[in-house]
Amino acid sequence: MSEWKEYKIKDITSKITSGGTPKSSEASYYDGAIPWLNTKEINFNRITKTERYITEEGLNNSSAKWIPKGSVIVAMYGATAGKAAYSLIDLTTNQACCNLIIDEAKANCQFVYYYIQSSYEEL
Repeated sequence: MSEWKEYKIKDITSKITSGGTPKSSEASYYDGAIPWLNTKEINFNRITKTERYITEEGLNNSSAKWIPKGSVIVAMYGATAGKAAYSLIDLTTNQACCNLIIDEAKANCQFVYYYIQSSYEEL
């Protein structure tokens, strides 16, 4: 059996990024086909759909960016701060989400999710 090694999160991710929110007063940015995750949806869960969707125009006119499925998402502040979710879909997120895009050659995405989840009190 191999010995466990400890790594820093930055060493097992290909990217760590936040998201963005399209201007809410611009109706053409919403009700599209692009899943957009808000931190209130993060509750130690797997994400298969989101409450809101944005348009390509909303994506292009904000700091929102695509986050690939298999990413671990941690709420950075607000009522859900420190809670984590595991994405089973490609999606975009708001700026209160810390998106950990795991390098699958270095770590198992689900293991990282469970580790982050178990670290909630520390976070």
